[in-house]
Amino acid sequence: MRQLDLNRDIDDDGLLAELHPLVLLAKASSANTPSFREGLSREERTDWIAAMKMEIDSLNAKHAYATVSRSMATKAKANVLGSMWALMRERYPDGRIRYYKARWCPRGDQQREGRVG
Repeated sequence: MRQLDLNRDIDDDGLLAELHPLVLLAKASSANTPSFREGLSREERTDWIAAMKMEIDSLNAKHAYATVSRSMATKAKANVLGSMWALMRERYPDGRIRYYKARWCPRGDQQREGRVG
């Protein structure tokens, strides 16, 4: 199997010019990406909660969002975005779990153009 050459294999649109065998390897395993409900209903619950707390702490340190009361948002006619948690297990090559990763994902498709703050 030949190596992927970004100069040769990627077309002007930034897409693969033809199906490359490595594309098939990019599919995530559902065993490594449980849903929120699945993650919190297993014995790994404390690991997932710790990963979620790390994500929230990281976002707070970056001042990535502002928490407002629902009544304040309603009065300001603010567009409050829905969100979801994406959970993933990072593994070593031998299959052991390296760490648990949680990402908070706001629904960008619900954004509206307008002022911020």
